[in-house]
Amino acid sequence: MAGWRIAARLLLGACAALGAGSLVSAHPDIRIEDRVIFLFEGARVSAIEETWTFDPDYSQSLLSDYDADHDGRISPAESRKIAEHILPNLAEFRYFTYLWVDGRDLATHPPRDFVASAENGLVTFRFVIDLPSPIDPQRHVLKVEINDRDYYVEIRLAKKDPVEFRAPRDLVCVPRVRDDVENAYLGYVSPQEITLSCR
Repeated sequence: MAGWRIAARLLLGACAALGAGSLVSAHPDIRIEDRVIFLFEGARVSAIEETWTFDPDYSQSLLSDYDADHDGRISPAESRKIAEHILPNLAEFRYFTYLWVDGRDLATHPPRDFVASAENGLVTFRFVIDLPSPIDPQRHVLKVEINDRDYYVEIRLAKKDPVEFRAPRDLVCVPRVRDDVENAYLGYVSPQEITLSCR
């Protein structure tokens, strides 16, 4: 249960005392299906939009805590409350989002345009993370990984349409997705790496 309490504190901002847990024995207590959209300004990548859909059990936990009118949906006011409680906790963990340009680690900016929603019992977060400055994907290699390196939350790309592009002017872009075995964490978990190639 220690892993669940830590993940709950991370995402929900719970204040209960946490029991110590060994990272070696860590396992995910929350699962997220992720989709990524690369956002363009002209021919440059300016941001990425992420869509996180939570597993049924954790979705019910979120609805129990934030669906004040118990209608199975998340209103704009409820979405704002989720953002107020959850995003500050995720800041310490870079919002689970890691970016590199030509191998150089980029800072992770706070998300904007956060919206939480619920459909068929599943809660989804959608938000945008801006790059520090727009990147020309024809001249530079942009890599993205989205993961919890403590592995209390498992984040995996959706099997259908995991990566898309919005408004790449006069470019044909292809994402390469692979398991980044060179940067496995906890000794056995390989994060999924997205490398963008455009021409």
